[in-house]
Amino acid sequence: MQDRYRMQANPSSAICYDLPTISQFFRSVALLVAIQKHTNVEWVEHRDSSALNAIYGVLFWKTAPGTVEVSQSSKSKITAETDTLHEKYLNIWLRKLMSEGPVVANNYVAHMTGLREDVRGFIGRRADSQTDSKTGTGGFEKGPDT
Repeated sequence: MQDRYRMQANPSSAICYDLPTISQFFRSVALLVAIQKHTNVEWVEHRDSSALNAIYGVLFWKTAPGTVEVSQSSKSKITAETDTLHEKYLNIWLRKLMSEGPVVANNYVAHMTGLREDVRGFIGRRADSQTDSKTGTGGFEKGPDT
Protein backbone atom coordinates (compact mmCIF):
# COMPACT_ATOMS: atom_id res chain seq x y z
CA MET A 1 0.00 0.00 0.00
CA GLN A 2 2.84 2.39 0.76
CA ASP A 3 4.27 2.03 -2.79
CA ARG A 4 1.20 3.62 -4.30
CA TYR A 5 1.92 6.94 -2.58
CA ARG A 6 5.65 6.95 -3.15
CA MET A 7 6.84 9.57 -5.66
CA GLN A 8 8.40 8.41 -8.86
CA ALA A 9 12.07 9.25 -9.33
CA ASN A 10 11.62 10.32 -12.97
CA PRO A 11 13.58 13.44 -13.78
CA SER A 12 11.67 16.11 -15.64
CA SER A 13 12.87 19.25 -17.27
CA ALA A 14 11.14 22.47 -16.36
CA ILE A 15 11.43 26.09 -17.28
CA CYS A 16 9.48 29.05 -15.97
CA TYR A 17 8.16 31.74 -18.30
CA ASP A 18 6.14 34.81 -17.47
CA LEU A 19 3.35 34.66 -20.06
CA PRO A 20 2.75 38.45 -20.33
CA THR A 21 6.49 39.01 -20.81
CA ILE A 22 6.92 36.27 -23.41
CA SER A 23 3.80 37.50 -25.21
CA GLN A 24 5.20 41.04 -25.27
CA PHE A 25 8.48 39.66 -26.66
CA PHE A 26 6.69 37.86 -29.52
CA ARG A 27 4.68 41.01 -30.20
CA SER A 28 7.92 42.99 -30.57
CA VAL A 29 9.19 40.43 -33.09
CA ALA A 30 5.87 40.54 -34.94
CA LEU A 31 5.89 44.34 -35.06
CA LEU A 32 9.39 44.51 -36.55
CA VAL A 33 8.57 41.86 -39.15
CA ALA A 34 5.33 43.69 -40.05
CA ILE A 35 7.18 47.00 -40.39
CA GLN A 36 9.75 45.30 -42.61
CA LYS A 37 7.03 43.82 -44.84
CA HIS A 38 5.09 47.09 -45.13
CA THR A 39 7.96 49.54 -45.67
CA ASN A 40 9.38 50.57 -49.02
CA VAL A 41 12.68 52.45 -49.24
CA GLU A 42 13.64 53.91 -52.62
CA TRP A 43 16.35 56.21 -53.95
CA VAL A 44 14.84 58.96 -56.11
CA GLU A 45 17.21 60.90 -58.34
CA HIS A 46 16.68 64.61 -58.83
CA ARG A 47 16.58 65.41 -62.55
CA ASP A 48 15.37 69.00 -62.40
CA SER A 49 18.66 70.67 -63.33
CA SER A 50 19.92 70.40 -66.91
CA ALA A 51 23.45 71.38 -65.79
CA LEU A 52 23.55 68.59 -63.20
CA ASN A 53 22.05 66.14 -65.70
CA ALA A 54 24.87 66.97 -68.14
CA ILE A 55 27.56 66.60 -65.46
CA TYR A 56 26.24 63.28 -64.18
CA GLY A 57 25.74 62.10 -67.78
CA VAL A 58 29.51 62.45 -68.28
CA LEU A 59 30.32 61.00 -64.83
CA PHE A 60 28.36 57.82 -65.51
CA TRP A 61 29.98 55.96 -62.59
CA LYS A 62 28.62 58.50 -60.11
CA THR A 63 25.16 58.48 -58.64
CA ALA A 64 23.04 61.50 -59.44
CA PRO A 65 21.92 63.57 -56.46
CA GLY A 66 18.66 62.56 -54.90
CA THR A 67 16.85 61.60 -51.75
CA VAL A 68 15.70 58.46 -50.02
CA GLU A 69 11.94 58.17 -49.98
CA VAL A 70 10.36 55.92 -47.39
CA SER A 71 6.76 54.84 -47.73
CA GLN A 72 4.76 52.65 -45.41
CA SER A 73 1.40 50.98 -45.47
CA SER A 74 -1.26 52.39 -43.22
CA LYS A 75 -1.02 51.96 -39.48
CA SER A 76 -4.08 49.70 -39.56
CA LYS A 77 -2.42 47.32 -42.06
CA ILE A 78 0.77 47.17 -39.99
CA THR A 79 -1.26 46.59 -36.82
CA ALA A 80 -3.32 43.84 -38.47
CA GLU A 81 -0.15 42.12 -39.71
CA THR A 82 1.41 42.50 -36.26
CA ASP A 83 -1.64 40.94 -34.60
CA THR A 84 -1.60 37.99 -37.01
CA LEU A 85 2.13 37.35 -36.59
CA HIS A 86 1.98 37.82 -32.81
CA GLU A 87 -0.70 35.14 -32.52
CA LYS A 88 1.21 32.85 -34.89
CA TYR A 89 4.54 33.17 -33.05
CA LEU A 90 2.94 32.74 -29.62
CA ASN A 91 0.97 29.68 -30.75
CA ILE A 92 4.07 28.08 -32.27
CA TRP A 93 5.90 28.60 -28.97
CA LEU A 94 3.00 27.16 -26.95
CA ARG A 95 2.76 24.16 -29.27
CA LYS A 96 6.49 23.53 -28.97
CA LEU A 97 6.33 23.93 -25.20
CA MET A 98 3.43 21.50 -24.83
CA SER A 99 4.49 18.85 -27.35
CA GLU A 100 8.28 19.03 -27.45
CA GLY A 101 9.19 20.38 -24.04
CA PRO A 102 10.87 23.41 -22.53
CA VAL A 103 14.25 22.94 -24.19
CA VAL A 104 12.77 23.10 -27.69
CA ALA A 105 10.52 26.01 -26.68
CA ASN A 106 13.50 27.88 -25.26
CA ASN A 107 15.44 27.25 -28.47
CA TYR A 108 12.53 28.80 -30.39
CA VAL A 109 12.69 31.90 -28.18
CA ALA A 110 16.44 32.12 -28.87
CA HIS A 111 15.77 31.77 -32.61
CA MET A 112 13.14 34.53 -32.48
CA THR A 113 15.56 36.77 -30.57
CA GLY A 114 18.02 36.36 -33.43
CA LEU A 115 15.27 37.04 -35.97
CA ARG A 116 14.27 40.23 -34.15
CA GLU A 117 17.87 41.49 -34.15
CA ASP A 118 18.34 40.57 -37.83
CA VAL A 119 15.17 42.39 -38.89
CA ARG A 120 16.01 45.40 -36.75
CA GLY A 121 19.46 45.59 -38.35
CA PHE A 122 18.09 44.95 -41.84
CA ILE A 123 15.65 47.84 -41.60
CA GLY A 124 18.46 50.22 -40.62
CA ARG A 125 20.88 48.89 -43.22
CA ARG A 126 18.20 49.05 -45.92
CA ALA A 127 17.70 52.78 -45.41
CA ASP A 128 21.46 53.41 -45.26
CA SER A 129 22.16 51.42 -48.42
CA GLN A 130 19.70 53.48 -50.44
CA THR A 131 21.85 56.56 -50.01
CA ASP A 132 24.77 54.72 -51.65
CA SER A 133 22.85 53.01 -54.44
CA LYS A 134 21.25 54.48 -57.50
CA THR A 135 19.55 51.24 -58.51
CA GLY A 136 17.73 50.44 -55.28
CA THR A 137 14.39 48.86 -55.96
CA GLY A 138 13.11 49.50 -52.46
CA GLY A 139 10.80 47.34 -50.47
CA PHE A 140 11.27 44.04 -48.76
CA GLU A 141 10.30 41.29 -51.12
CA LYS A 142 9.83 38.56 -48.55
CA GLY A 143 9.43 38.63 -44.79
CA PRO A 144 10.55 35.79 -42.56
CA ASP A 145 8.00 33.01 -42.27
CA THR A 146 9.04 31.60 -38.95
